[in-house]
Amino acid sequence: MQKLRELGRRRLWVRLPKFRRALEADVCPAELNDLFEAYALAAERLEELREAEQPDQRLVFEYEVASRGIEEEVTRLLDAILWDPVNNPLSLIESGPVQGRIRIRAGWPSSY
Repeated sequence: MQKLRELGRRRLWVRLPKFRRALEADVCPAELNDLFEAYALAAERLEELREAEQPDQRLVFEYEVASRGIEEEVTRLLDAILWDPVNNPLSLIESGPVQGRIRIRAGWPSSY
């Protein structure tokens, strides 16, 4: 399972350049692990189908649609996480251990 998860993550790294830093840093939420595995399996099957002497175009199309659906779901989830200034795991990496723990939202009343 771990091998499939990593394979799916790497394939998505290629397909989703916008999210390469998040995929490289391995800061993706655990809920994406199933999607990584599903993507790896779908991509492997799609390659097998395309390499066949006479590929079943209906199945090729189904696996292409499934792969795109997984890409869209991963994109949606990573967008939601990375654009959240409080829960963005990459901001902890970039800002260091102390600064990353302190979050100030614009618009919050200040006591100063």
